[in-house]
Amino acid sequence: MDAGENACGSYRLLQPLDYCEVGEAYVAKRLGAGGFEKPALLWRLHTASRPDRRMVAAVISEAKQAALLSHTTIAHVLDLGLSGGTCFVATELAGGPTLDALLRRPWPISWSAAAYIVKEAAKALGYVHRRRDPGGALLRLVHGRLSPRRIVLCDNGGIKITGFGTSRAWTGRDLPRVPEAERGDPIDGRADVFMLGKILEVCLRRHEAPEALWRAVADATEPYQERRCTAWELEERLVAVLHRHHPCATAQELLGIHTPPRPQITGRLWQRAIPFRSRAGARRPR
Repeated sequence: MDAGENACGSYRLLQPLDYCEVGEAYVAKRLGAGGFEKPALLWRLHTASRPDRRMVAAVISEAKQAALLSHTTIAHVLDLGLSGGTCFVATELAGGPTLDALLRRPWPISWSAAAYIVKEAAKALGYVHRRRDPGGALLRLVHGRLSPRRIVLCDNGGIKITGFGTSRAWTGRDLPRVPEAERGDPIDGRADVFMLGKILEVCLRRHEAPEALWRAVADATEPYQERRCTAWELEERLVAVLHRHHPCATAQELLGIHTPPRPQITGRLWQRAIPFRSRAGARRPR
C-alpha cells in the first residue's frame, strides 16, 4: 500500500483483510486530537474507478439502518463517510478467533459449544429482525452473508456477528444459496435463519449430538420460508437443549474456556491477610 493510499478520511489503514468485486476491507484506526486512536474495521468502495451511484446509495442506506442496531453480540457501525471520491463504512473491530478458524482445527468443537455459539447468534438475529426505526417501522434488515467467518468468539465467552452494515463488502463464495433466492422469491430475515441452521449443521457433522439439535437444524433449514422457524424460536430450542444437558454450565465452560480458580484464603492465613479491627481500630487479640 502506497503512502498516499494508507489513509481514508480520519482513518489510517493498517492491514488489508479482504477484497471483493466492489470494495476492500482493512484493519484501521481512527485518529483524533491529543493522540486519540480507535481501532476499527473499515470497508470502502474501490477507488480505481468511479463508483456507481446506485451502489453508493445502497451502501449508505444499509449503513444508516445498521447504525440503529445496539446489541452486545453485534459489531456496531461506527462511521459512514466520503473520501477520495468514494464512500467508506467503519465498524467495530471484534477481537478473537472466528468460528471458521475453530472449524479448521484438527479437532472438532463440542456440540455444546456449537449450540451455544448458534444460540447467541440467533439471539442477535432475533433482535435485528424485530428492530424498528424511530418512526416505528420495521427495519427489515437482512445480513445476507452470514457464515462462520462472520462469527467472532470473544475471550469473555460472548460472540460478535460482523458484517451488518457492510454486507456488500463480502462476497458469497463458499456460501450455500437460500432456497428462496433459487426460486426468485423475496428475501427477508428468514434467509439469515437458514444460513445459521447450515452453520449449526456444519458444526455437528463430526458429533453424535442430541436428536433435539438435529431437529433444530431441520426446522431452521426448511426449504419454504413459511415453515421455517424464526430466529427467536431457534434460540429458545437451543436454550432448552443446553439447559437439559448442561443445566449449570457457564458460557466459558460450554466453550471450553478455562479460567483459573480464584484463590481461597482460610484459617490463620485469612487472619494474617486481613487482620480484624474493632470499631476502635484495635486488632482482635489472638
